[in-house]
Amino acid sequence: MGIRNLLAGKPKTEKLLKQAQSLLDKGKPKEAKRILAKLAFGVGDAETVADERERQYRAHYYELLAKAQLALDESEAIKTILIAHSLKPNEGLLQEGVSLVERKELLGPEATKLVLTLNEVTDGERGFLLSYAKRLVAHKSSNLTSDEHEVVLAATKTFTLWKGGSDLLAEEFLAAGRTDPEAVSVYRIAYPNRKGDKRILEKLVSHFKQTKEKTDFSAQVFEDYLSQGYEDQEVLGLLTQYYIEKSEITPQTIERIVKAVESGLLDKFHLEKLSLYILRTRKEFLDKKSLLLAIYRAGYYNKNVLAFLALAFAEEGNFSDEAIKAYEDALKNNLLTNITLVPGQSADNHESTCFCLRITCKRNEPTSKLRAYTKRLWLITQNLRRFFLFWQQATLLMRRGIQRPTPLTKEHTQCLMTSTSRDKLHCFWRSKELKTLTLIREP
Repeated sequence: MGIRNLLAGKPKTEKLLKQAQSLLDKGKPKEAKRILAKLAFGVGDAETVADERERQYRAHYYELLAKAQLALDESEAIKTILIAHSLKPNEGLLQEGVSLVERKELLGPEATKLVLTLNEVTDGERGFLLSYAKRLVAHKSSNLTSDEHEVVLAATKTFTLWKGGSDLLAEEFLAAGRTDPEAVSVYRIAYPNRKGDKRILEKLVSHFKQTKEKTDFSAQVFEDYLSQGYEDQEVLGLLTQYYIEKSEITPQTIERIVKAVESGLLDKFHLEKLSLYILRTRKEFLDKKSLLLAIYRAGYYNKNVLAFLALAFAEEGNFSDEAIKAYEDALKNNLLTNITLVPGQSADNHESTCFCLRITCKRNEPTSKLRAYTKRLWLITQNLRRFFLFWQQATLLMRRGIQRPTPLTKEHTQCLMTSTSRDKLHCFWRSKELKTLTLIREP
């Protein structure tokens, strides 16, 4: 068919377009198409129009022609719709074209381009994308064109539960050894349905190590990786950092956390955050002393960690090199101002296991009067109960005939805590005048 030049504003052109529009409104697409045939334009002309007014005429022409072809259920409407949209965006026309594609189950370059174009411009439901992608995968298991590849990829990302697209693309990317962001996005989608595929697992782990990603998904991948017997210090470190940052300290995660601390895989920030969590938590499954000791051995400590370890070592009568170093570090940090060891003596003047350890602790002044009054009121209300508790323990002590290394004097005004076991008695005192904390341990 020859090409006629359409001059902007030409009366005959406007008249023919109005006639075609009127025929379409009356439900006569064949007659409308016959009228439009008198104004045929080449595709090249349509794409290279410079004058804006003439461009509007051409856009109107292709829109009417597309509607006539759609009414006649002609597949050529797809190409016409793409031309009309390039001249003047029309999402409604695109949707009508996609409906034609689905109704006739069309496949081809124009149909693929139409689906991609609508997917880019629409904000609505994208079921058409999944439907077309499924037909592509069913008819072409490999050798997808560039546009077909984009359709399957877009459907895979939009409908993550669709297994067909992710499997097809994952196999394609794995065969090519791809680790670029596009391939990784497909591996992420495919992984939940293919956890047994070590190729995908290793690709994801390699990517997460490179990007230092610490998310819920990467943590699950790291956990699966280590659970399958892989040994990787960097993976263990990243996984442990994630657990600490998210405060996921549970019986299931504590083993990996301890291993990471003992292996020196955590930096100062995470060691500090972990120690703060341990000191504050009340979870019974946590061995606070062992965990804080592991953190101390890893090279990190603060005043709270040192105070906890020093008192824990003192309570158990620990005089190992490590315990003494903890005492010394506490002294250097001005937490303990004096340590005195008083060995007990047995009847035959030989040293026994009975001793008195006196630790003088630096006590911070209250930051406000309200805090001081509140603390004093709490001590007063607790004093009577603790006095009777002490009296019971003292009575038990006298019944056993145990000699107290340090006699009870007026300075021991507050018994903070007592605890007994089958063979020993622990008493903790706060000295009001000397501001000391005294531990007495006797067999």
